[in-house]
Amino acid sequence: MEEYDEWMTRPADPLLHRQYAQEWIQCSSKNTRDNHFKEHGVRWTELLRLPYMDPIRFAVVDPMHCLFLLTLVAFLQRLQLEMAFLT
Repeated sequence: MEEYDEWMTRPADPLLHRQYAQEWIQCSSKNTRDNHFKEHGVRWTELLRLPYMDPIRFAVVDPMHCLFLLTLVAFLQRLQLEMAFLT
């Protein structure tokens, strides 16, 4: 849970995302790519060749899958707990 808390509160950095994607594409085997992805959660996409591409700002959240996976419910419950804590 601590890793999740850190992941949720740490701001995403598009330059770091790009760096991890470059590292992923330079991995020499499927195993090393899988390990790199497990560690950083980033893979290469050809869209990163576009200089204006910001993978953080241009990310699309699919509402159907968000609700299906109960991600939104968990987020709202956490938000409700934090709001209750602040008041």
